[in-house]
Amino acid sequence: MKDYKHIEHMRNLNDSLIWERMKRCYDYGYEDGKADTPFTDTEEAEKTAYERGLNEAWDAARKIAQTYAHFTCYDLNRIFGDRDSVGRKMIFEEYTPQDAIRKIKEYEDKQKQDAEIKVGYEVYNIDRKNKRIVTAIDGDKAIQLCSNGKYTVDNIDTLHWTGREDLRIKKVLENITNEV
Repeated sequence: MKDYKHIEHMRNLNDSLIWERMKRCYDYGYEDGKADTPFTDTEEAEKTAYERGLNEAWDAARKIAQTYAHFTCYDLNRIFGDRDSVGRKMIFEEYTPQDAIRKIKEYEDKQKQDAEIKVGYEVYNIDRKNKRIVTAIDGDKAIQLCSNGKYTVDNIDTLHWTGREDLRIKKVLENITNEV
């Protein structure tokens, strides 16, 4: 009669060894994967995300609160302008941090898209709030026509486009160019 008990014992021992090795390989792979992609499902990831959120909220609060360092009252009205006049206090009272951050990002993204100042654009400078029309661009300088008929020259990076363009000025300048 055949006795399979010894073989069965060997099989159980072998299964146990295979299981342990598979488990060890899995653990090694898990640790390697965790090392290759830091901050995955760890307390450190939560802390990092929390810190990033705090920094983003504080940055938005600073942009709102610091008069003219980031945004003029005109800018704040364009960003949060549900009313005739937007006060900094009202923004903090009526908007969640997420909404304020989203609105600021949307505005800054649009400003980056519109950052290229072109001839005919109506612009303003934070230092001088009067709107002017760009009549020429020379390198990093923009020559602008003021409402009093005088010209001013500013660095392009200090100008902000109002979103309006004066096509009449462009047409006059084109006519002058074509006649010469």
